[in-house]
Amino acid sequence: MKIHKQPLLILVSTIMGMTACSRGEAPRVSDAVRLELEKYVSGMACMPTRAFPLEETSRSSCYECGKLVDAGLLEKESDASEGESNMSFRRSHYYLTDIGESVYEPGTDSFGPDGPRFCFGNPRLVKITGTFGPVMMGGSRNYGIKFLVELESPSPYIFDERAQKLGIKLPAPVMVGKPVFYPEQNVTAVINPNNPNDFYLDSSMSIGPIGSIK
Repeated sequence: MKIHKQPLLILVSTIMGMTACSRGEAPRVSDAVRLELEKYVSGMACMPTRAFPLEETSRSSCYECGKLVDAGLLEKESDASEGESNMSFRRSHYYLTDIGESVYEPGTDSFGPDGPRFCFGNPRLVKITGTFGPVMMGGSRNYGIKFLVELESPSPYIFDERAQKLGIKLPAPVMVGKPVFYPEQNVTAVINPNNPNDFYLDSSMSIGPIGSIK
């Protein structure tokens, strides 16, 4: 899942206050960074999708539907139809399976953050376990943030091996009745050194304990 790819301007008066972990000190980030991290965490167990049921024709293709069929969230029905030029082509229909129906949220619009999605639980930021850096790169000050996330009210599907086909972050397997946690996560806060309130989070880069870039 992608995070913000463009800088996000947050108008707050608090200085970033982000420090690296050392000598046993508790990791610390600013309220603004923590709020943005909580927003990111809240979407970890969801993936955007299309409105279903869906009809696929020769003019309208659903490239990700095959993956969702393999993952058990959709079922596919096909039939042969006659096109405008009297050429026969195959028309496909995609419907939510019972599992897909149980995790599908239709949303309020067709595209964007309020569009349809599949959600498999309610992730919650438990704690920040480490901050590292800064590393100066591309004119930005970069801090690595490691954190722990618990998945509350998980869908049983998330532990089905078919869920691995979705390409989303998955929690670690647990015993029934035990709390569900993701493996320790990491993200990088990319900060404008001239304006600490101008920053965004980047999951494609990892700043290590000694300021290395992974």
